[in-house]
Amino acid sequence: MVAEGRLEMSVVDWVRIAEDGDEIFLPEGSAYFLKNISGDVIRWLYGYDRYQSRLLREFVVPDGLVLGPVELS
Repeated sequence: MVAEGRLEMSVVDWVRIAEDGDEIFLPEGSAYFLKNISGDVIRWLYGYDRYQSRLLREFVVPDGLVLGPVELS
């Protein structure tokens, strides 16, 4: 999560701009690159979530697909 500033983040094959409060999920073991584009100091928090990593290994989501709530009947 970006705590302060603005950064460009490249992960695998995509690039995103992240600002204060934005969160970006980094797949386990993926290479990433950060670039400070704010012109000032940036602060960001980095954490691990093993549950999301397990889900990512089990379900492959096509690029651009947004997952939302699922209704079961």
